[in-house]
Amino acid sequence: DPGAVASGTVSLQGTSDADTTDVEFQRSPAGAGDWTTIATDTSAPFGASFDTRGVADGRYDLRALATDGSGHRGASATHTILVDNTAPTASLTAPADGANVGGSGVPLAASADDGSGSGVASVTFLERPTSGGAWTTIDTDGGAPYTATWDTSSVASGGYELRAVAADGAGNTANGRPITVSVDSTAPTVTLAAPGSSLSGTVTLTATAGGTASRVGFEVSRTGAASWTTIDTDTSSPWSASFDTTSVGDGVYDLRAVASDAFGNTRASVRAGIRIDNTAPSVVSSTPSEGATVASASSISLVASESLAAVTGVTLNCAPTVPPVVSGSGVTFATGALADRAYTLSGVLRDLAGKTAPFQLHFTVSSGSPGDPPPVSDNTSSDDSTTVEASDGSASVTMPPGAWAEPSNGDWLVLTIDPRPATGTLVPGYANEGAIEDVKARWALSGEEAHRFDAPLDIALRGARPDDVPVTSEGAAWRLLPELAGTMLPAGADDGFYRSGDVVHVLTRHLSLFALVRDTQAPGPPTGFSGVVSTGRLTLYWKPSDDGGATGGKVVLYVNGAESARYPTAQTQADLGPFGYDDTRTFSLAQVDAAGNLSGRTITLRGLPELAGKLQADASAALTARGFKPGNVTSEPSPEPVGTVLAPADEAVAAAGSAVDLVVSSGPGTGDGGGATSLRLHVAQSKTYAWRTERAIGARVSLSSGAGVSAVLQGPGGNQLKTWSFAARAGATVVRMVMPAAVKRSGVYRIVWTARAGGATAAETHKLRVVAWRVQARVGLVKVDVLVAGPQSLRKKLAGRLPVSARLSVAGVDGAFDLTANRARDVRVVVVDLDQHGVGLVRDLRTVFAGVRLVGVGGDGRMRAEAIQAGAAAALPRSATAKQLARTVVRLLASG
Repeated sequence: DPGAVASGTVSLQGTSDADTTDVEFQRSPAGAGDWTTIATDTSAPFGASFDTRGVADGRYDLRALATDGSGHRGASATHTILVDNTAPTASLTAPADGANVGGSGVPLAASADDGSGSGVASVTFLERPTSGGAWTTIDTDGGAPYTATWDTSSVASGGYELRAVAADGAGNTANGRPITVSVDSTAPTVTLAAPGSSLSGTVTLTATAGGTASRVGFEVSRTGAASWTTIDTDTSSPWSASFDTTSVGDGVYDLRAVASDAFGNTRASVRAGIRIDNTAPSVVSSTPSEGATVASASSISLVASESLAAVTGVTLNCAPTVPPVVSGSGVTFATGALADRAYTLSGVLRDLAGKTAPFQLHFTVSSGSPGDPPPVSDNTSSDDSTTVEASDGSASVTMPPGAWAEPSNGDWLVLTIDPRPATGTLVPGYANEGAIEDVKARWALSGEEAHRFDAPLDIALRGARPDDVPVTSEGAAWRLLPELAGTMLPAGADDGFYRSGDVVHVLTRHLSLFALVRDTQAPGPPTGFSGVVSTGRLTLYWKPSDDGGATGGKVVLYVNGAESARYPTAQTQADLGPFGYDDTRTFSLAQVDAAGNLSGRTITLRGLPELAGKLQADASAALTARGFKPGNVTSEPSPEPVGTVLAPADEAVAAAGSAVDLVVSSGPGTGDGGGATSLRLHVAQSKTYAWRTERAIGARVSLSSGAGVSAVLQGPGGNQLKTWSFAARAGATVVRMVMPAAVKRSGVYRIVWTARAGGATAAETHKLRVVAWRVQARVGLVKVDVLVAGPQSLRKKLAGRLPVSARLSVAGVDGAFDLTANRARDVRVVVVDLDQHGVGLVRDLRTVFAGVRLVGVGGDGRMRAEAIQAGAAAALPRSATAKQLARTVVRLLASG
């Protein structure tokens, strides 16, 4: 295979059988089959030379014909080649002939073409001085577009020739026409002005540069590192830049100015060893160390953050002391032996750049000899936590980060803890435990004390007994600190404490005096001891004694005289479980403090016997047997037999030995009008009229005989507003009276009722409260009544299942109206036995008492539906359980 492309003379070779006598090499225009002999070889190895220059450029087929001794001939496979003896053309397109160039990246470009030949394989860019000499290769590009970059910074300024040389796939080359350019590789001159040996803040750097400069860049690097960072670049004379030296750390730096011309030729001017110092010196360590307590000290030494020029204004505890010896960043004070006490070394540090800063070093010398332990002080930081230990180890104080804001004058807080003996009684009833810790903070430069802080400080009082509590004094009386629920001080709280083993941690936003005390005085007993029986369960209530602010105490419950339970003083009630009339247990309380001091006991509570339904004499005997005394006896109208006890009607507890008041039945209600005694009048009337939602009031008028009845409405001032008149027969009549539309003024009105029959007259006067809206106090805040118009069995279904503030009563028809109308009672719900009283009682109660909720019980489905239509809020079958009935009543009480 001679290859795909050929030029000049090509060597052809062929192989054949051993009996071959000659091989003829032939050519033909590709695909034409017009074969021409190139040469014939009669001996192996068979070969021939093909001078392609003897034919026109183009594609040719090549083959070999072998002949053996018998004259047989065989042809090889055909190979097609491209004959290309014509060189490509090349021409520079950039830069332009006669152009001025310079810099490290002069762009070069060329065009090249090989016509129908083998194609351009590469273009090589060359240069040489115009004065002559050998060509130097700049670069070669193997694919269009043909480009290169010429770094002229490595050649001398002057005239140069450039040319492009193209090579095709057959190896033919052609030189393009040279062009001439002028090269400028000379960088502009530049000089950075001396900025000074020490810099701080923002400074201006300046430089001078030669006339060809188009820009000057200003740069900085750590001395000797040669890692340059641009400060700024100026593009016009005069050349300058503003340098904020705080953008780099303190140290020694090199500065340079780099001038560039239009071609990118650069030259630098360096100023080395420039000190940048924006930070005043500070103390980084000392002996004794800051805030330390040491057994002895005979000299003081400190190490600053940088080399110092001097230390001035030195005092030890505000008095002049020995002069300092400064060596680099170290300073030594040969004070000689220092006595036991707290020390503050103060002065001013000055560094090599002239920066100054005040300092204070605090330490305490305490050899452990008897006496008042000296105080210990320490510098604090608004960014870090600082802990100061008392010299006797009795306590420590920790200032957290963020406890104070750093002022603009650079001042800082010095924290001090000073243990001192506790004398006298700090808190009456408490014994002193250990030392008083005097904790203070003062501003180092101004000397003023700070008392309030943005974050709580932690004062750890060590060696505390379990019954020790912390106290504080801010210049007035000592007070007990409250115990915290956890280890954090709640937002808004000033102080408090928690325990961790034998350490009491006081968290405080103020500083003053702190100490531990132990309670030696018993607290007072709890007050307000009472009990309520609700839904068959007894709940006891009390208010713990404040014990002078002490915490950690307990309320002790005694049942039948023996201790039964202890409750935290934050607890004010306890559920004692099921409780009934036959429960004869006694209950009392005492209070014990954290130190074990026990108070006296409260009154003793015990349950009342069942009284409702008994005759007065039997009820009195039951009270006496239970350890109570009969109290005042009052009468109320009731359908119950005269002398029957109506209240107390529920399970309850009272103080043992106390007097228990009774309410007994006086029989059905009677009028007290004047005139002939043969006519009796009794009215049960609406107590309230809400003019925005109601249009009428109602009344149940009871007469001993038929009579004409009038009702006169009088305003709050006594003026007559309306008169209603009607005739009524003997017995009870329910009437509905439409109110005048003009009655819209809230207040207490009166209705004067008068009955006349023959010469007899009877009269009653009843109050009527007029309001815009009915607003009832929420159950639980006031005592309310639930009335059962039915048998005792219906009342027992509700007994013990209503809220503690609900009073349960039983009444017949007359009693139902009288009790509901009674202004001393607040009847919210009336339960009506439908089988006993029918739907009529529901309708009549709704007419007279618009704000009362009614519940019908019993009857069939039709009767219960009629009860709902008549105004009942609910109607339950007789089979309803006590729980279902109680739930309905409680829901109606809650709905208002």
